[in-house]
Amino acid sequence: MAVPFAIRDTVDGDALVLSLAGEFDLTAVPSLRDRVGDLLARDAVHGIVVDLSAVTFLDSSGIGEFVRCRHAAADAGKRLRVVGAQGRVAAVLDLSGMTAHLAS
Repeated sequence: MAVPFAIRDTVDGDALVLSLAGEFDLTAVPSLRDRVGDLLARDAVHGIVVDLSAVTFLDSSGIGEFVRCRHAAADAGKRLRVVGAQGRVAAVLDLSGMTAHLAS
């Protein structure tokens, strides 16, 4: 049974933490894209941390969206990092060679 995708945000210092949960695939990409776009437009947000510790599935469309979001953040003069991947999600990021790039 698929776990529904959800995003919860909290503040940690000067960064906003987006905690993702469930399956992050093509159907969930627009939710993250919209949320990150809204946050990058706010002057008070200097950085975004995307926490994957509750993500149960990740595919190539999700990885591509993380990369797109990082570029959008950089273009806005802000920082976006992806952290907390575990299990199969961490393995997918490792196999794609994106772990270090997204976490820095």
